[in-house]
Formats: sequence, C-alpha cells, structure tokens
Amino acid sequence: MLYTQRGYFSRTTRAAAFQFSYTENNRSFYAGHIAMDNPLYLWVTDNNRSFSVGPLAAGTTVNWELTSNLVYSDGNLHLLQRRGSPGNSVMSLSRLTEEVSKIKSVLKTWARNDVFFSRLSIPTAGLVAVLSDAANNDTWNDEYLCLNATVKNATKVKDGLQLTGLKSRVLWSVNTRDNNVRHVFLSHDFTLVASVTIEELPSKNT
Repeated sequence: MLYTQRGYFSRTTRAAAFQFSYTENNRSFYAGHIAMDNPLYLWVTDNNRSFSVGPLAAGTTVNWELTSNLVYSDGNLHLLQRRGSPGNSVMSLSRLTEEVSKIKSVLKTWARNDVFFSRLSIPTAGLVAVLSDAANNDTWNDEYLCLNATVKNATKVKDGLQLTGLKSRVLWSVNTRDNNVRHVFLSHDFTLVASVTIEELPSKNT
C-alpha cells in the first residue's frame, strides 16, 4: 500500500510514502514513511489503525534528499537514501533494527487487544483506539498505542476519568498536528464509543 497524505499539508511541505508488508498470524500490515518538512516519519498501519514509529532522518538545505526507499528483506528493514544535488549525489543504506523491533511489538499489541476485546461487547472491526483505565492527570493512553487523548482538569477514576467542572475536558486530537505529525488516517470514517455516567442532574435553574 502506498499513501502520501499530500493534501493535508501546507504548500511548502513535500510528502512521499513508501511501504513494506509484514505478516503475522495471517494478517498483513504495512509500514511507510512520509517526508514532511525534511524529516522522514516511519509509520505502520493495517489499513485500519496507524502507529507513528518516529522520524528516521532529517535533511538540510545544503544536503538535499533526492529519493528515499524502504527495503525489506529476510526480516530486515533498511532505508535507502540518495542525497546531494542533482549533479552530485551519494547513496546510503541504513539498517532500521530498532524500528523493526518496535513495529513487531506494536503489531503484537494490536493482535492481543483484538483478541481480548472480541471476547467482550466491543466490536473490533474498524476499531482504531480504546481509552480505558490507563490514564494520568494529563494523558489518557490509547490501548492500541496509536493516539492518546489529552486531559485537563479531570480526576482519574476506575476505568476512566471524572470531569470535575466546566473547564474539565478530554481532547482526542484526530486531525491536528502532534509533534509535526498528523493522524489523518482517522479524519474520514471512524466510530467513537464512550461510556458516560451522570452523577448529578442539573437543577431547573441551571
């Protein structure tokens, strides 16, 4: 699968994507990288949810990056880059050992969570994130490790958070730029399910 997300960035942003496939438990996954404002960001997706592995490299105005490709062979992932100017360029090949280890760990987490939630009343088809008990004063962690929610003026309780006033909020930033990366894979079609408990009804004067 190739994806660019070109339309979601500014005119000065150059975006390109490449991918390799990886299969575990008869499920296919893909990873790609996006060139955005010079850094290359490595992603892994199963065409449902996506995880940002992180930046791979950053270019400079002097040492232009001309082309980049991900090369996956025999369980090893490499980044092949051509850098320089159109008339004078060099090739480099970097082995992405830590990135592959992180990708495999994330895929195992996805598969494990799918098995767990399929045994409950939560449908896993199209499920991109689960916000449950893992939270603190400022972050509500996604069980699928993809996109956390930010928390303001809330109190941690069992299996969630308690909003304590008008200024309390939980923000799940589906289509905003986080650390120079947009999670635009969620911006089209997704379902959000939330359990809400109202502890006290407002008075007629409220």
